[in-house]
Amino acid sequence: MAKVALLIGTTDYEPGLTPLPGAQEDVLAMERVLRSAKLGDFDRVEVLNNPDPVAMQTAIETLFANCSKQDLALMYLSGHGIKDDNGRLYFATRITRKNVKGDLVKATAVPAHFIQGVMSDSRCKRQVVILDCCFSGAFAEGMTAKDDGKVDLETQLGGEGRAVLTSSSATQYSFEDETDNLSVYTRFVVEGIEKGVADTDNDGIVSVDELHEYASQKVQEVSPAMKPKIFAVEEGFKIRLAKAAIGDPKIRYRKEVEHFASRGAISTIGRYTLDALRAELNLSKDIADHIEAEVLQPYREYQEKLNRYEVALKQAVEREYPPSQMTQEDLERYQLILGLADEDVAPIRDRLLQALVIPNSTPPQTEAPLSQPTNTPLAPASVTKPAAESTAHPSVIQPSEPPTQSQSSDKPDNDSTKLPFILGGGLGAIALVIGIAVFSSVREAPQRIPSDLEHSDTEECICRKPEGCSIPGTNEDYPRGDGDTFHQDEIRGLEKEGFECMPYP
Repeated sequence: MAKVALLIGTTDYEPGLTPLPGAQEDVLAMERVLRSAKLGDFDRVEVLNNPDPVAMQTAIETLFANCSKQDLALMYLSGHGIKDDNGRLYFATRITRKNVKGDLVKATAVPAHFIQGVMSDSRCKRQVVILDCCFSGAFAEGMTAKDDGKVDLETQLGGEGRAVLTSSSATQYSFEDETDNLSVYTRFVVEGIEKGVADTDNDGIVSVDELHEYASQKVQEVSPAMKPKIFAVEEGFKIRLAKAAIGDPKIRYRKEVEHFASRGAISTIGRYTLDALRAELNLSKDIADHIEAEVLQPYREYQEKLNRYEVALKQAVEREYPPSQMTQEDLERYQLILGLADEDVAPIRDRLLQALVIPNSTPPQTEAPLSQPTNTPLAPASVTKPAAESTAHPSVIQPSEPPTQSQSSDKPDNDSTKLPFILGGGLGAIALVIGIAVFSSVREAPQRIPSDLEHSDTEECICRKPEGCSIPGTNEDYPRGDGDTFHQDEIRGLEKEGFECMPYP
């Protein structure tokens, strides 16, 4: 009975695929926790960096073919996942490229169905695959168990079967963390094992389902655009992967910090609770502060990225109204460099663009109105691990997917003029809202600000604190992102409470 692992990381690629320097760091981190006698306690861990297709397939086949029924075989892969025109998943290697027509040269990549076949042919009854790449959720499509009789369960390894953990769904990108050497998903997989926090039932063992539950929850909190998946056959989700210390005061304290830091800040009640727990556990303040800083750092860095994007967007629309196609592309590129998904910047975009709509004018309704601003969970900055970028980023292989069409079902009353409408995610909504505003201003008489406000000394203030803001001298509270207009004699106090104020339009 043995525990063996194969860790594959591809950092370097042919032109057309973005390099992923973090993939090698992902592999090193996984190797560290799996080799550790106090954690993974694996008997053999093989590392394969930047393989070609033959080397990669040979190593995978060797891993599963050489295992006995009682063994545990784990394969981890960090790199690019690519879908072909038929939606089939391939894993890129260092020689993966496309032909003159722009299609994937399949012989330069490793098909997912090859790995599935090798796993099905293996005598090994405990198989775990962890995929940190784009479209990795597609790997388990159609996956079934091989029925060749029952085998006695080994209590040391938990359940028997197959489990696949993926960083994304079948249609999603994965992300690398710009502020950490590890990708977002691998970061929390490693953290769950290394810090012991994935042992949710406190039995001293980290099982596959516990590791997925922890990593998935943390990824969703800090990068809502990603949706990790788990696919288990038979009792695969109960396979035991690592050990965790029982009764470790630092693990217990960290779990409480993560509970209270779910919105990126520790509340007043949370502070009292943590101080009391620290005294009970006899932890030094330095150790407690270090744990809290580790937990809170990703949230704070993510918030800083959002603030930088908001400043850039605000300056762009103030300088150029409506923004040109080139400006929109520049903003999309900046969003990509910051590592922010469309879901992350949507509340910022909606809030700023609503402020640009002319007062008292009612834009024509469309079939798909803009969503209202929502409170987005705080998260760390991340950059895409793209198998293919959009047309705005042609340097990466583009997966073939049918384009989304949007149409407006309503027409202006007695007017055949059509509204401006630009397709696409991200900044497409900018052109739509601004186009509506400009169109309304042309068709209708200009709307004037009421005379009593035209020259008033008021400013519009928006709350920036995650936990909300209080208005000085009152019992009124505002949630993050909400706001109102106030007189200038109130502005200084409001800004101290976390509001950001600007002249009322």
